[in-house]
Amino acid sequence: METPKPQPNIATLALLLVSKWLKGGRNRVVSGHRYYTPELGRWHGRDPWEEEGGRALLAAFRNSPIQAVDYLGLFTLEDVLDRECDWVAPYTQYYATCRENARANMTDAELFLKWYRLEKASGLAWTMGLPNCPCKVCRKPNGHWAVPRRFTKTSDSLFKKLLLGTYFHPGADFELRSAWGFVRPRQQCMYKIAADGIGYLVTHGHGSGTVDFRSWYNHHPHDVAPYDLAQSLDVAAVAGSNYGPFTRLYQRVRPANNGNCCPRNQVP
Repeated sequence: METPKPQPNIATLALLLVSKWLKGGRNRVVSGHRYYTPELGRWHGRDPWEEEGGRALLAAFRNSPIQAVDYLGLFTLEDVLDRECDWVAPYTQYYATCRENARANMTDAELFLKWYRLEKASGLAWTMGLPNCPCKVCRKPNGHWAVPRRFTKTSDSLFKKLLLGTYFHPGADFELRSAWGFVRPRQQCMYKIAADGIGYLVTHGHGSGTVDFRSWYNHHPHDVAPYDLAQSLDVAAVAGSNYGPFTRLYQRVRPANNGNCCPRNQVP
C-alpha cells in the first residue's frame, strides 16, 4: 500500500495560488495598497481612492469574486459604469438596468473623464520592464528593415488595414511592437521614413505610438475603445480635428515612448 505524501499546512504558507503574500497566518492577504480579509470577503480597510473607486468603499471584486477580477486596478469604459452601480447585486436585471440608466445620464465627455481619472490614479507601474523604442531603424542590404531584438514589425498590409498611419497614428509610415504575450502590456513604436531612407521614431504628437495595456486579449476595451471615444470628442470640440484635449489626456495614461531620450520628432 502506497504511503500517502504529507501535505503542507496551508496556515504555514506565506504565498498562496493567488500570488499574494499572507500576513498573520491566513487572516490578511497583502494586496499592495491594503489588505484583503478572506473570512469576511472584503477589504480590511477603506478604498484609498475613496468614492472615486465606487461608493462601496470596502467591497472587493464588485462583491462577486467568482465572476469578477481586479487585475492591476486598470479599467475599461464598462468599469466606469460598474462603479456607478456597485451598490446593486451584480449580474442581475436590476444591475443591468442601473448600468443602462447610468450610461443614459452620463455624457460621452463625463464617461471618458471618469475613465481617465481611474487610470491616472492607478499610475503607470504596469509599463515598467517594457523595452525602449529604437530611435531609428535602418534597412539591410536586402531592403528589409533591421528590426531590433525584442521587437516585431507590423506587416505593411496589416498596417494599412488597421488604419494605423491614417486614423490611429496619422503621419507614421510603419510600426514596431515589443514581443507580445496574450494578456501582457506591449510597447508600440511608430516611425516616419525620411528622405535618407531611415525610419525615425515619432516621439510626440498624434502620430506617436501609445503603449497598450493589453497586447491581444481585451485590447479593444482597455485601449482602443477609450481612444475612439477621445477621438470623437475631439472632432466635436476642435472644429473637425481629431487631435485635441481628450486625445492628449488619453496619451497621458497610454504614453508614447521616446526611446533612450531620442530627439523630439527627429525626422531630418
